[in-house]
Order: sequence, then C-alpha cells, then structure tokens
Amino acid sequence: MARAFTLGAVEGDAVVTLTAAGTTSTTATSVTADHVMVDAVTSSARGVILKNMDAGQEAWISNGDATETLFVYPPSGMKFNNQTADLHFSVPAGKAVAFKFLNATHIIAVGA
Repeated sequence: MARAFTLGAVEGDAVVTLTAAGTTSTTATSVTADHVMVDAVTSSARGVILKNMDAGQEAWISNGDATETLFVYPPSGMKFNNQTADLHFSVPAGKAVAFKFLNATHIIAVGA
C-alpha cells in the first residue's frame, strides 16, 4: 500500500498558503517557515524573503500562482548561486525551488 505524501513528512515546518508582497526585499513578505506554498502573486505584490537559517539547512518555496513570477529574496547580505548579494531569485508560476544554506553569505538555489 502506498503511503500518502504530506508536508508533515518533509523535515522542518511548513505553511501551505502565503501571500507575496512588494517588489523589493524591504517590502517582501517574510517567510517564517522552512517550506512554503505562495498562493497569491501579482505584478505589484510578488516578493517573499527567506528567514535566516543555519549552514546545511534548506527551504523549499513553491509558486502556486497560475500566471505571475515570484521573487524570492535571500536574508540581508546573502546571495543565491554566488550572484549579487540581496538579488532575488525568480520562481515562475507553478514551479518550486529548493534553497540550501551553505554558510553565512551563500545559498544554493536549485529548481525552476
């Protein structure tokens, strides 16, 4: 018998619905869980900012919107895939990305 998958089976805490806000890191919605489904994204409200995590921890962000691209921002001073610090990572509608924290300044973003 197959076991049903639930977000509870994923290590860390999860939020099934979150609404994006703003278009910059200072106006983005703060992510307070490890794994999040962002269900509402618009052209003027498309940002979320990851919470600080320790090296080795990871967060998953899913864009549950049907049409708009989600901007995921790193915690202040951090960077995704060795790009510019504080630059967002774009997650297309209907896609998800895993973010693995390497150290105090670097995060690997995989997916989308």
